[in-house]
Amino acid sequence: MNLPRLHVLLVCNLGASTGIMVAKMREIAKNSQSLANTDVRIDARPAGELREYVSDYDVVLIGPQVKHLYENLKKICNEHNKPIG
Repeated sequence: MNLPRLHVLLVCNLGASTGIMVAKMREIAKNSQSLANTDVRIDARPAGELREYVSDYDVVLIGPQVKHLYENLKKICNEHNKPIG
């Protein structure tokens, strides 16, 4: 992978419950040879604050506890040309 940067935002209910997942993703990214020359940033934020942060990230992932908000979150991401999954 030859990406200059990969900034990932995980959205969840309060921004805290995905902490374990964020820590694991950061660990994997840090140890990945494929991402050695990539500016990697992985953070978790509450879904209700997505509009405030979406422009700072390259991709948005949603936690299972907010999957019912997917369509609303997708609209916000689409407004900023950000992929969501």
